Parts: sequence; C-alpha cells; structure tokens
Amino acid sequence: MPNWWYHACGGTGWFGPAIGLGIVLIAGIVLLAIALVRRGSKPQAPDPTAMHVLEERFARGEIDTEEFEQRRDILRRAAENGTRRTR
Repeated sequence: MPNWWYHACGGTGWFGPAIGLGIVLIAGIVLLAIALVRRGSKPQAPDPTAMHVLEERFARGEIDTEEFEQRRDILRRAAENGTRRTR
C-alpha cells in the first residue's frame, strides 16, 4: 500500500496536522482567557437608590401620585435625619 497520507500532507505525515491543531487549541484557550478577563473587569452598575426605585414605580404606573408624594416625603425626611427606615 503506498504511503499516500505522507504525500497528501506535504511530506509531514501526522506531524503537520497535529501542530496545526495544537496552534488552534492554544489560540482558542488564549482567546477564551482574554474574554473572561474582560468580562470580569466591567464596572458594576450601582445599586438603585430608594428614590430611584420609587420614581421608576411611579413612571410605570404601579403607584399613583398621592402614594408617590407620600413615600417621597418619607424618603426625604429620612435622608435629612440621616436615618433609614427598615421593615
């Protein structure tokens, strides 16, 4: 049987494809590592404040004007006094 694989791979036998596969695998690992590092370094969005959540609820129509104003006044007074109201 002729050694057709040796000649079809440019005279390198299995060595050429093995090197090529190794390069592809190493490049893939490097790209994956870079993607994971970049993904982990994104700045986190700050937690929304109580006032921001209240404003969003009002904008979505979950609460009416009267409830919004009452809760807004409570939050403003708490901020002025430096206290937090907890449940």
